[in-house]
Amino acid sequence: MEQFRAVAHISKRKAKWLLENGVIPCEDSGKQTRRFQIRLTDVLEFLRRRDAGELDTVIPVGAFNSQSTSPRQQTDIESEELFSFLVKEWADVSDMLTTNQAAELTGYNNNTVNNWAAGRKVKYINYYGRNLISKECWRNTSLVLKANA
Repeated sequence: MEQFRAVAHISKRKAKWLLENGVIPCEDSGKQTRRFQIRLTDVLEFLRRRDAGELDTVIPVGAFNSQSTSPRQQTDIESEELFSFLVKEWADVSDMLTTNQAAELTGYNNNTVNNWAAGRKVKYINYYGRNLISKECWRNTSLVLKANA
């Protein structure tokens, strides 16, 4: 795998994924070291197909790098405008949200919402070991001032 990775100029993680998912035919011994045996013709075929763009739909976009394929554009909106939008958007959701629900609805990471609660940036109550955040608390917060355009 290391030789294949060096020849193809790809990361170890991507090389392992390609081999484990059958994109490149190989023999997998399952051992820790020298696990994969790859024929040179298969490596050359992979390089040809990759350069021709035939593998663009096979390999998951963004799975092996931290760069986004297209940056999301953001526009500033006023707090009250955002709150009105959220009230309409969250009409069918209960008044008290778990941090998981708040993270899912706002698009932020669950850890971020928990950190906001711990840092008192959003008001919450702890109910049987779960942090619950009121939908109303988003009205007075300056944390969510950006929305996707």
